[in-house]
Amino acid sequence: YPNSQDGRNDTKQMHFFTDRAIYRPGQTIYFKLLYLKYNGKTSYPEILNGSKVEVVLKDANYQDIGKLELKTSDLGSAS
Repeated sequence: YPNSQDGRNDTKQMHFFTDRAIYRPGQTIYFKLLYLKYNGKTSYPEILNGSKVEVVLKDANYQDIGKLELKTSDLGSAS
């Protein structure tokens, strides 16, 4: 997304956190994500609240096993 003021790009990043590194079959996956946009001019993060995000869960063979459509909260997070 180009920034019209100085020609630099804004970048969006999603920080994804889980409660453990490895899950075994049948275990519940607990996660939280934080969705931010970094302004190309100032490099300060901006919270992207109310944004629709899609989380795709994949197995060890990179096969899709589930999909969630979430909306970020006022603080830019979803779980």
